[in-house]
Amino acid sequence: MKSIVEYQDYRQYIQDFYKEQKNFYGLSWRIFAKRAGFVSASYLLLICEGKTNLSEDGIDKVAAVLELAGFEKVYFRSLVHFNQAKHSDEKQKAFEEITEFGKKYKVRVLNEEMFSYFSSWLNPVLRELVPNITNPKPTEIKRRLYPKASASEIRNSLDFLVESGLLVRNPDGSYKQVDKTLSSGNKDVVSMALRSLHKQMGTFAVDALDDVPISERNVSELVLGLTQKAYNQIVEELAIFRKKVMAIAAADDDMDRVYGLNLQLFPLTHRNNAPRTPKDSESDAE
Repeated sequence: MKSIVEYQDYRQYIQDFYKEQKNFYGLSWRIFAKRAGFVSASYLLLICEGKTNLSEDGIDKVAAVLELAGFEKVYFRSLVHFNQAKHSDEKQKAFEEITEFGKKYKVRVLNEEMFSYFSSWLNPVLRELVPNITNPKPTEIKRRLYPKASASEIRNSLDFLVESGLLVRNPDGSYKQVDKTLSSGNKDVVSMALRSLHKQMGTFAVDALDDVPISERNVSELVLGLTQKAYNQIVEELAIFRKKVMAIAAADDDMDRVYGLNLQLFPLTHRNNAPRTPKDSESDAE
């Protein structure tokens, strides 16, 4: 079985432990729960299914059965906090605990490179831009960018992209992409960075309305009345559309500029049957 530090989901680790113990020793969820000191025989199964969360006391109990101690137990606890965090600030704090853990014990944890990659708009833009520039010096790159970035920020981004294996620096100083397309991977790991990236790109989209000629941009809006069923169908169609767009870009061996495509579908009203809250009533009265 893999080490706990190779996992990004504590529930998956518990499940893998259970499967291994079941195959070799006939472990059941009832026995597992009993060993951990839980009254409910199905408690750990419900945790693995994401139907309930592990308490602080439960972390110690489960870690004991998993035979985790020292830095592995510390990592397990931080991973539980990360996976169960409800708010972005809680998740950010737990992620920082995990990254600090990695530095302290010199182990590679989670998807830190992807977190760093998606935390700044400059990284994905330079990854697309610099392989197509014959003289990719920071001063030349800076001139090509619409959003402003300093030469120092550009150098740092290029160094990160090379160190992370997302770009290769050729002997002549030019750059080459390792892969044509790139996925965000585990969304739970990079959700905070993705949220930041979405905000940055959204700001650039607004600025483009004034800064970019209409012949070089395409912006449109729809205001729709939808049911949940129709919403789900549209989300599926948007996913298919994104794949088609990526396929078109991947099939094109050349490029003359980098574009950002934002697809946004969000509510403008509450549901018709949504319960009124005191805050709603106060707003109505103002």
